[in-house]
Amino acid sequence: MNGMAVGVDIVPASIWVLVASVLSGILLLLAWLLLAGTHALRGDTVEKPNRMGQFYGFTVCLLAIVVGLITISSIIGALFDRANPLDSNAPFGESLTSFSAYKATANGPFDVARRAGDSTHVVSDSSLRVEYDARVRDRLATVRYETSKRLVTNVLLLAVAIVLFGLHWRWVRRMNGAAPA
Repeated sequence: MNGMAVGVDIVPASIWVLVASVLSGILLLLAWLLLAGTHALRGDTVEKPNRMGQFYGFTVCLLAIVVGLITISSIIGALFDRANPLDSNAPFGESLTSFSAYKATANGPFDVARRAGDSTHVVSDSSLRVEYDARVRDRLATVRYETSKRLVTNVLLLAVAIVLFGLHWRWVRRMNGAAPA
C-alpha cells in the first residue's frame, strides 16, 4: 500500500470555521435588519424619514465598529509576524528559527529525491548552511514586505472606519436633537 492512508479526505477545519462565520454574519445581518425595520416602521408617518435616517446612521456605525475590530486583529497579527519573522508561516514547512531546526526539517514533503528512495542524495552541512542563510534572508525580506503592506492597508482601513463612525454618530445625534459631541 506504499504507506499511504486509505480513506476519504476530510475538509479542513478552516473551511468549517469560514462557513460558520459567514452563516453567523448573515444571521446577525438579518436580525439587525428585522429589528431595525420594525422600529423604523413603527410610529407616525411624520417620524418615518427620521427613523430611516437613524437606521442608516446606526447601521454605518455598527459596520464601522465591526471593520475596526477586524482590522485591529489583523494589525496585531502583522505586528507579531514583524516581531518574529522567522516564526511566521513557512510556505514549504521548513523551520528557520535555527540551523539545527532547519536541518531537521529541510527534507520536508517536497524533497523529491528522498520520496523517490534516492539514498545517494546527501547534502553537506556547509552547503546546507549556505542554503539556510539564503532562506533566512529571503524570509526576512518577504515578511518585512508582507507585514508592511498589511499594516499600511489595515491602518488606512481603520482610519476610514473611525472617520465614518465619527461622522455618522455625530449626524445621528444631531438628527435626534442632541448637542454635537
